[in-house]
Amino acid sequence: MSNINVTAIYDGEDLSRLLIINQGFSRGVIPDREITTFDNEDSIGSTFQSTRLKSRTIKMPFTIIDDTTEKRHKLAEILNVKEPKKLLFSDEPDRYFMAIPDQSVDYDDLMRYGKGTINWLCVDPFQYSLTEKTVVADDTNQINIHNDGNVPTPVSFEVMHSSDNGYIGIVSENATIEEGNLDEMDGTNYQLNDLMWLKTFNTTETTADFELNKFPSNYQPVSDRLSGHWNYAPGRNSDYRAYPTYAEGTNTQIWYGPSMYRAFTGTPNNWKIDLSLEVIAKKVQTLGVVEWGVVDAEGNLIAGYRIRKLNYKDRGLELHVLVGSDKNSNIMEKWDGNKTWIIKDYFGNMSIEKDGNYLRMRFNNETTSAPWGHSYLVPNQAQAAGFNFWAGSCSPNTRLDVSLFFVRCWDNSVGWKDSKNMFAANDKLTINCTDKLVQPYVNGLQALDIQNMSSKPILAPSGQSVIRFVNSNFAETPLVTAKYRERWL
Repeated sequence: MSNINVTAIYDGEDLSRLLIINQGFSRGVIPDREITTFDNEDSIGSTFQSTRLKSRTIKMPFTIIDDTTEKRHKLAEILNVKEPKKLLFSDEPDRYFMAIPDQSVDYDDLMRYGKGTINWLCVDPFQYSLTEKTVVADDTNQINIHNDGNVPTPVSFEVMHSSDNGYIGIVSENATIEEGNLDEMDGTNYQLNDLMWLKTFNTTETTADFELNKFPSNYQPVSDRLSGHWNYAPGRNSDYRAYPTYAEGTNTQIWYGPSMYRAFTGTPNNWKIDLSLEVIAKKVQTLGVVEWGVVDAEGNLIAGYRIRKLNYKDRGLELHVLVGSDKNSNIMEKWDGNKTWIIKDYFGNMSIEKDGNYLRMRFNNETTSAPWGHSYLVPNQAQAAGFNFWAGSCSPNTRLDVSLFFVRCWDNSVGWKDSKNMFAANDKLTINCTDKLVQPYVNGLQALDIQNMSSKPILAPSGQSVIRFVNSNFAETPLVTAKYRERWL
C-alpha cells in the first residue's frame, strides 16, 4: 500500500485521524457529459443539439492502521448521511465538493490494517469556493464582477430600498431580471390585474384545491380512462412539484391518466393564467401526452398547450399550441409555419391571456432558449370556467416525467384600481439565482407574482464582467449587493 500526501474533511470531520488516502485517488479532469444529437436521415452523420454535464465520481482508496475496528465504526458513522455534504481535500483547502458515498464502501480487514475504497458521488459536478464573494453597486448603478472560477456561476442579489419604488431591472450581457412593474417607472398610478388564485406545490399536501379527474383531454389521443392521482415531491432545485401517478394498464390502444381541475373565481370576461412546467422523455421508448388549458363549464378547451411523444424513433417531443376544442381545427400555430415543434425536453413558463376577442399565447422553453408568443383573433368565445391539466400514458414502463411547479390565475376584467408602489422604504428584495431558476423574496416571503416571466438567471462568466441595474425614476437609488460563489470543473 502506498499513500499520498492528501487528506480529506467530510461534513466537518477530519478523516486523516481515521484513514490514509492511497495511490489511485482520482478526482478526474471533467465529469461525464451527455451529448444529444439527431440522426440526419438524408445525409451522412448526425446534427449536434446540446451537451449536458452529468454527475462526478471521486475514487478514494484508503487504508486504516491500528484500532481498525474502532476506526471503521467511526468512519461508518461519519459516512451515514442522507444528503450530500461538503467534501474538502488538503491540496485545495479553500474549495469543496457536495458529495455523498455512493452505495456501500468496499473494505477488507487484514492482520494489522484494513483497506477499502470510497466512491464519492457528486450529483452537482462542480467544486465550489468556501468563500462567497459580495460586491456592492457603485454610484453609477454598476456592479463589477471578477470570477476566478473556470466556469460561469450564478449571481444572486440583495436590494435594500430607502424609499418607495416600483421596479428593479438587473441586466448582464446575456440575461435580464425584472422585478416589480415597469409601468411604475414614472411613479404614477397604474392598473393591476387581480390574482384569483396562486397554487404552489411546496408541501406534501392533498389536491384539496382541485377536482380530481373531472375533465379529460380535448385533442387526440382523447383519454379513454381518467385514472390515477397527483403526488407531491421535491423537484428541480428542491422546488416542490406535482406529478401524476398513473393507474396500471398495458393496453397501448388506451390512454389513461389523471387530470386536475380548478374553477376560476367568478365569471371573468378577461383573464390570464400561467404555470411552470417540466416534461422530460428520458428514453427513446418513452410515450406520453400532457395537455393543459382553460376550459368552459363542460370541459371544452378554449385555449391550451399539448406536449406529446407518440413514437419510438427518437427522444423528440412534439409541442402544440391549441386554440378551440374542435379536434379537426387548423387553429394550431408553430413558429416555423408548421403544426409541430420538435424539442428535446421542456422546462419553463407557459401562459394564456384573454383580452376581449384576442387570445395571447406565450411560452419560454429554457432548455432551448426559445421564447415564443402570438395573439389570435377568436370572436364568440365560450365563457371560461377554469383550468384543466391532464397527463396520459399507455404503458406503465415508458412514461413521460411530468413536473408542475406552480399555477396562477388573474381576473383582468374586474377590480382595476390604483395601486401603491411595489416596494416600500426599508423593503428588502432578495433574488436567488441558480443555473435555471430566478426566485424573488420580499422581506423573506417568496414573491413569484412580482417577477416578469421572461426573467432569466444571471451567470457571471470567468474573468471580468459587468452587471447594471435600473429602478423607478421617482425613487431613491436602492443599495444593491451581488453575491456569488466561484466554482470549477
